[in-house]
Amino acid sequence: MRLFKHISILLFLTVMIINVANAQLFQAIVSGGLNLAQVEGDEVSGFYKAGLTAGVGVMMPLQPSNLKSAWRASLELIYNQRGAYEKVIFTTKAPFGYSLKLHYIDIPVMVHYKEPRMDFMLGVGFQYGRMFQKYEQWKLPEPPKLGLYRPLDTNKLPNFNNNELSIVVDARFRIWQRLKCGIRWQYGLTSIRSDVAFSNGMEYGTDGYYEVKRDYHNHWLTLRLIYVINERLTTEKDRNINRNRY
Repeated sequence: MRLFKHISILLFLTVMIINVANAQLFQAIVSGGLNLAQVEGDEVSGFYKAGLTAGVGVMMPLQPSNLKSAWRASLELIYNQRGAYEKVIFTTKAPFGYSLKLHYIDIPVMVHYKEPRMDFMLGVGFQYGRMFQKYEQWKLPEPPKLGLYRPLDTNKLPNFNNNELSIVVDARFRIWQRLKCGIRWQYGLTSIRSDVAFSNGMEYGTDGYYEVKRDYHNHWLTLRLIYVINERLTTEKDRNINRNRY
């Protein structure tokens, strides 16, 4: 129900953004695609957790009086799935099975530079994320594998932090007309879980036993399609129409 509620909000805002874009000097954006995610600090490596991304947004020139300005600013509202995943293969590289599914509503605020001779755009900015749903499952081998880190007690893990601040780097290029392909890198500047205790798999109290504590940080890549609803097409640029819009 919570997921349906947040998706309904996104659909409502899509309609609102389209209406705003038609009346103002904004470009309205609708996007969707795939996330490949991992969590730094959980002793699981690799962008193996796949998830969906879908959102809406607006973009405007930093100089409203100059619609051809190469510098743009954008604001988006995005539903993102991320987390971490490790198969249940107890090897030296995968000492335990793990599945973490996180659902977020993210608000990235970015500045972009559009290369004037090419249909290519680079952007950088910050993103606030709010986690509204989570699922976590551990599958630990018994007895523990010596020398391989594992959580001390999965029943007493610290709570997740629902709020997150991330850095975002974005690149996009035109595929056809108003449709673009976007590639995005994101890394959590704030931890989503702190002081998670791991042991090295040896028996407590024996020589060589020790513990470490880790902070969790989201780290994910996004590949998405972006449709700019009211962008003026190349075939329209030489016509004397829509001069007060993109």
